[in-house]
Amino acid sequence: ENSAIFTTATLVTRFEKDSPETHSVTFILKEKTLVTLRYAEPKSFDMFLSRCQRAQAEAVISGIDVFIGLTEAIVDRLADAHEMIGKELAQVKWRLKI
Repeated sequence: ENSAIFTTATLVTRFEKDSPETHSVTFILKEKTLVTLRYAEPKSFDMFLSRCQRAQAEAVISGIDVFIGLTEAIVDRLADAHEMIGKELAQVKWRLKI
């Protein structure tokens, strides 16, 4: 739309809590600018911001750089969730002696 690229992702938030939630995040990329439309604060966004603020961090120059960085942070966070759930399932299996 007007040379902008729109994409929406559903992200899991608060997965380490008793009641995880899902929220939609829309990414709007136009030229060198990225805008996100969201009604939650995914932890992966905070993780990406922290990475950017480190002295040795790569320069984030354009919207596509931000999009790629956010996507990497989202994948990292999902990997953390997967690992945590795997450990919890292993504990349940051990308790049930399956």
